Amino acid sequence: MRHCPPLAALSNNQLAVIVGAAALLAATMLVAFGKPSDGRAAEAALPVAQPPVAGDSRLRIPAIGLDASVGVRQVTKDGGLPRPPRAVDVVWYDFSLHPGIGGVPGAAGNTVLTGRVDAGSSEGHTGTHYAGASAFTDLGLVRPGHRIEMTRGGQAIVYRVVSVEVVNEETADWRAVFASTPVETLTLFTCTGEFDPRHSDYVEKTVVKAVRVLGEAKRLEVSTDGRFLTGAGGTSDPLELATAQQQQVTALHAQDSRGGWLTFVPGAPSFVNTLIGQLRPDTQVVARLAR
Repeated sequence: MRHCPPLAALSNNQLAVIVGAAALLAATMLVAFGKPSDGRAAEAALPVAQPPVAGDSRLRIPAIGLDASVGVRQVTKDGGLPRPPRAVDVVWYDFSLHPGIGGVPGAAGNTVLTGRVDAGSSEGHTGTHYAGASAFTDLGLVRPGHRIEMTRGGQAIVYRVVSVEVVNEETADWRAVFASTPVETLTLFTCTGEFDPRHSDYVEKTVVKAVRVLGEAKRLEVSTDGRFLTGAGGTSDPLELATAQQQQVTALHAQDSRGGWLTFVPGAPSFVNTLIGQLRPDTQVVARLAR
């Protein structure tokens, strides 16, 4: 299992473009929702991912029944991605040798995790592949809106899935997939598609993206006409905010930096829910109520 092409296969210019794009997005977020409380601009540099002690970190995805320990593997200077040592292992990649790539759970950036899709072996001359269950066997069943939990050093960190896609291993822009993000993100990937016995690998990869949930949902105030709820939601998770209300919420809306509106509609396709990943606990929102 190769996971993806080495990062070194892409030029430094491409890396600069990705880092620049991340910085631009960070600036956009600051305009939309205000600067950090200490007044500092968001920084592209990431803290070094210190390997936790054995059994210190776990990954849980309740929707697919996953509960696995997480270990750390450092991405080499030339971009090599060490494979998970066992079928049941989930690996968190430490990109500290590659500024602008990766992240640290509960701290910053884009935490990248991988696991095997099966515990298989292959016979290249016969084209036969023997498969068995592994850590990420059911990752392709994850859907936008599902909850992901990661614990590290006793800290529980909650994420909400915002996208699931299948990409071709050879043509995917892996620097963009792994690039640091101003909104704390979790990226999980594993093999999928057809097994290629010539290379003992799969042709495609499943990539799951999730954003961190901050704060706790609050009850919003009812408007004078009783048709809407308004106020600061107290959470970055639109789904939790909608479900925390006493009345049925059909949509949440919040303004962006240009005066336009971002939307979240419970149960709608992910491309409709532009508010996911853009909401802050102190953002003023408008909730439309069911009649």
